[in-house]
Amino acid sequence: MSLKQICGVTVSVPDLSAQVQVYRDFLGLSLKEQGAVSADQARAWGTPDMAGAACAVLSPAARPGHEFRMVERGSRDDFVPFRFHGWNALEIVVQDVDGLAIELADSPFEILGPPDDLSISDQIRAMQVVGPAGELLYLTQIKGPVPGFDLPMAHTPVEHTFVTILGGPDMDGMKSFYSRRFGLPDAPAVEARVTVLSRAFDLPREHYHPIAAVPLGSPGFLLELDQMPAEAGPRPVNPGQLAPGISMVSYAVDSLEPWSDDLLGPPAGRAGCMTGAVGELIELVETPA
Repeated sequence: MSLKQICGVTVSVPDLSAQVQVYRDFLGLSLKEQGAVSADQARAWGTPDMAGAACAVLSPAARPGHEFRMVERGSRDDFVPFRFHGWNALEIVVQDVDGLAIELADSPFEILGPPDDLSISDQIRAMQVVGPAGELLYLTQIKGPVPGFDLPMAHTPVEHTFVTILGGPDMDGMKSFYSRRFGLPDAPAVEARVTVLSRAFDLPREHYHPIAAVPLGSPGFLLELDQMPAEAGPRPVNPGQLAPGISMVSYAVDSLEPWSDDLLGPPAGRAGCMTGAVGELIELVETPA
């Protein structure tokens, strides 16, 4: 009864065609399918007003089964990345983060933080960018082994999401939820620089925040939990719609049955949704071994 791996992410976007073009042109993703959210899918998400919304699915060449799903919805001017609880960022493994920074310098992506080695290890080098829909991406190069972690190394320019970053007010509460509901280990919290989080709350760049890296059931995938400053609050969401920015994370599971009582609606095919520790939307995708 565990989350095996990240198999997809969903981003709410104000302009679907522009979003698809940007991810194809600058991140090298391929368009797998395009259409509209079905009524069954919208009910499964607990967002009935999203039925009929335009959507598209893209994938990296190296991981055709990993999905970046974009769903068109109205924008919210009060949404600012990393100011609210919920899915705050996606960490995507890349081959050459410094080279990618040069390519993105003149693009619709806003570079928040140039490539830099992480405070926890000089074998991890990352940059932070904000996409056209206000989604925050960590583009991360794994240069070598990191003791205590099983991390992927990219063999093509841009590959898959291997970490999702969840922000909330209470580290213990978030860890307890994911341990209790999904059997994930109780990873220790450490103090680390999270420059985009500090910037969002006008804190010094060298301010340290409590974070925990929780391994999933499959090697190379993690759930990062960030304890946010007290000023952070619930994400603004229009009733019946997806949350702005990064709306949902999809995880592979052996069976939906252990969470049948938690689902927001009848499953759509092999996928059902539930809410998490801070109201984040979690999609469980049945992928038997």
